[in-house]
Amino acid sequence: MARRPDLAESMIAEIITLGDHWLVHTLDLDAYLPDRFRRRLAAHRDKAVRSALVIHAATAPREMPEQLIDDPDPQVRERLPRDKHIPSDLRGRLATDADPASHPAQIASDTKVLG
Repeated sequence: MARRPDLAESMIAEIITLGDHWLVHTLDLDAYLPDRFRRRLAAHRDKAVRSALVIHAATAPREMPEQLIDDPDPQVRERLPRDKHIPSDLRGRLATDADPASHPAQIASDTKVLG
């Protein structure tokens, strides 16, 4: 239900407020999710929700990956360089990340960059 392109913004807000893990997780996988909700989910307490937002980074506002690049959880930051839609300047910031697993060069050598 939460992945419907015709889902009303009031319903999206209600789902986020209720906090049901599975419904919120379907929202973060929704390519049609309005940008203001993506930015809101980028600050969600659940790292799985924050990580899943990267899947549709191509249609996300720049502010979303900018917010996630400073995420306190290394697993969230590690997902960013795996997506070719993350702007190159943000990839460059990841190259200086304290966690080597988040470095774009490390990711490229470990696995093929997703796109």
